[in-house]
Amino acid sequence: MLCVSCDTDNEREIYQNTTDGITFLSDEQEAYFPEGSEDLSFSIDVVRQNGEGKLTVGLINNSLEKNGNQFTPKDLLTDIQIPESVTFNEGEKMASIPVVLAKNITQGEELYVSVALDTDQAPMDAHMQKIVTIYCDYTYTQVGQRKYISEWLSPSHATDTEVMVKVEKADQQNWYRVQDLYEKGYSIIFEIADDNKVTVEETAGGKNVTVSGEGTYDPAQNVINVTLTIIAADQSGEKKKYTVNEKLYLNE
Repeated sequence: MLCVSCDTDNEREIYQNTTDGITFLSDEQEAYFPEGSEDLSFSIDVVRQNGEGKLTVGLINNSLEKNGNQFTPKDLLTDIQIPESVTFNEGEKMASIPVVLAKNITQGEELYVSVALDTDQAPMDAHMQKIVTIYCDYTYTQVGQRKYISEWLSPSHATDTEVMVKVEKADQQNWYRVQDLYEKGYSIIFEIADDNKVTVEETAGGKNVTVSGEGTYDPAQNVINVTLTIIAADQSGEKKKYTVNEKLYLNE
């Protein structure tokens, strides 16, 4: 006797992509522009599985406001230019979306934009939206040579030593950068807040020197007063911690 069993519960339809297979390569992208960048542009790549024929895909572009881990869409900033569509030519399986930033774009803070593919010609696992993080570093303008009173630069790290230093000011912030302050090739930035509090974020002040600290800005005298914590290696390589008081005079 021949017995035949058919288990229809185990039958599954194999998924087949019948679309053009349009997708971003990932959900996120970063665009970083260091100080002095002349070319403020980058590209976002989009691909398709089917390269036959010419195809234009609409784009939905927004700036994003970040609150914690959440993003709220808003109108695209006028100083960020993104086209409203992207076109694949005959035979092309990859196309690029050009993004161009204005020369006066906000510096020193992260900007977020969303670019979404406005099409139903995408596979089930497609990346249909991409969030791009844009960061343009601050640019600085020369202020000139200014007087700097330093305990750190004295042999004992305890008495005042006066030197002249090269000072620059950030173009979009009340920040002052002193070039080659403690060692050639290393700069220290003094950030003045609206309440005249001064912050020196932890940074390298030399090959084996770390600098950080806080202080105040005296607008009447146009002087920055800070107490810095400096961690430096001695000749044996052992790191030691110092606390010093420094003054930067911004008047000529």
